[in-house]
Amino acid sequence: MSKSGDAGVDFLHWVLPELGYRWEGFRKPRGQVLQRIHQRIRELDLQGFDEYALFLKKVPEEWNRLEDTLYVTISRFFRDRKLWDELSERILPDMVKNNAPSRAGIWSAGCCNGEEPYSIAIAADKSGILNSINIWASDKNPDLLERAKTGSYAVSSLKELSAGERSNYFSFDELHSEYVINPDIRKSVQFEVRNIRGSLPDPDDPFSLVFCRNLVFTYFDETAQLQFLSGIREILMDGGLVIVGSNETLPEGNGWKKVQGNLPLYMKTA
Repeated sequence: MSKSGDAGVDFLHWVLPELGYRWEGFRKPRGQVLQRIHQRIRELDLQGFDEYALFLKKVPEEWNRLEDTLYVTISRFFRDRKLWDELSERILPDMVKNNAPSRAGIWSAGCCNGEEPYSIAIAADKSGILNSINIWASDKNPDLLERAKTGSYAVSSLKELSAGERSNYFSFDELHSEYVINPDIRKSVQFEVRNIRGSLPDPDDPFSLVFCRNLVFTYFDETAQLQFLSGIREILMDGGLVIVGSNETLPEGNGWKKVQGNLPLYMKTA
């Protein structure tokens, strides 16, 4: 392990590469990850990171349990607002037109609490095309997915939405002080537990659009990134699109082309 003087940081510097992750991605949100690891250490009645490191060496199956703690829950509706306006006004309507009469398939990978797939549904509804798309959403954490299925959110998750969007697509639960998404939006998303490091969806028809924002290309190491890119090429239609995070990029060439200079939007090419 490294010698930074911070035991938690030293521990992450050691375990992340072992599991195929990048320290750079976890540097800023490390607090929430370390909090879960602390909880696991207490469950095992161990004393600190050094004892946990020894435990990992003695009990190899614990690495799987450790990996379950390595997730970041930072999300909100219409995160990166400019992207969502472009999706609603141009990208989604064009995609539906190109796929007619078939429905366009969209996958939200690593959907966390559900803000992203529900944002897709809202953007599609604003364009009048919600009934022309199928939305799948997956995450490896079943607890997060159960929360996503309830469609209940704190006001902080809705800060990018206009007052009209809040009133059109949510009701306010005064008892729990949460906003609850409307049933027609909630039922338009199909959720499933999936660890994308092990398997990808196998849709009956290739996807038209894959959202993979602030996940693979932030937290995974280069080998895992290239493996994921190869996999999604197999499940994405020719000319299909991939959307990554605003601070992420795909390697252009090798079958990928950036569609628009100011958006993190890439097209699958031959």
